[in-house]
This record gives sequence, structure tokens and C-alpha cells, in this order.
Amino acid sequence: MSGAGPNDDGAQANTDSSPQDHGGRSQAMARLPVFTASSRSPHHPMTAQFLYGGAGMVLFVLGVWSFLVHEPLLRKLIALNIMGGGVFHVLIAIAYRGDDTAPDPVPHALVLTGIVVAVSATALALALGTRLDELSRDGGKDAGAAATRPDPATRPDGSAGGLAGDA
Repeated sequence: MSGAGPNDDGAQANTDSSPQDHGGRSQAMARLPVFTASSRSPHHPMTAQFLYGGAGMVLFVLGVWSFLVHEPLLRKLIALNIMGGGVFHVLIAIAYRGDDTAPDPVPHALVLTGIVVAVSATALALALGTRLDELSRDGGKDAGAAATRPDPATRPDGSAGGLAGDA
């Protein structure tokens, strides 16, 4: 059979088996349907935009679930970062405006700024979490240690220190 015919999703496929130039493909490969970007159905259900948006929503929901279920502070911090990654995916999906136009630069700028803020906030949260863990292991002794430290102005014999002419 020679010519082009519609396939499952309405796109036209080239199944011509005549001995013509097949663009560098072998004759056996030339019998296989060739789909181009213009032959794709405009109602194709899975596009990159939906893939990124769907993955972002799944990541956000998983992050919320993990944040609510897990008790340790480190796991909650990881869950927040997963939620942030989901938001970044959704913003990238929103930036898409079609094949013929450039994506919107504002969501991309928001994602880059968000990554910087997320890394900084994660570093701060890890530092605070480490300090909190140290304090909880000491039983809170370190918090009152500043009140029991000796005054640097006192001498080892207990007499008041200060300048040489203060006596």
C-alpha cells in the first residue's frame, strides 16, 4: 500500500515503500511511520508542560505528607525542600507559552531566586537544628553556663580586679 494514512491519534504517517530517497534511512526503516512535530495531534494529552506541572504537584503533596507524618527536625526540613522543588516545577510549567514563543522569563527568575533562598534557609535551619540538638543533649546546662562563668575582671585569689591604679 502506498501513500499516507491516518494512525490512532489522527496524525499522518509516511508509509511509502517506493525506492525513493528516505533521508538516509534503510528501505526497511523507511516502511515505519515517520511522525513530525507538525503531524502530532494538537490534543495530545502528555506534553512537557503537563509532565512538569504534574510532577511538581506530586512532589508538593509528598512533601506535605512527609512534613506532617515525620517527627525528626531533619526529615521535616527535607520535606520542606521537596515541597519547594514541587513549587519550582509548577512555576517552570507555568512559564511555557507554546512552541512558537519564548517562555515567560518571570517564573524562571522566581525559580532561580527561590533556589538561592532555599539553600540559604536550609543552611540556617541546619545550623539552628544542630545547636538545638546540642542543647537538648546537654540537658539545658549550656544555657545557664554564662551566669556561672567567672568574671574576667576578678583575680584568681577572688579579690576584685581592674586597673592598677584602682586600689
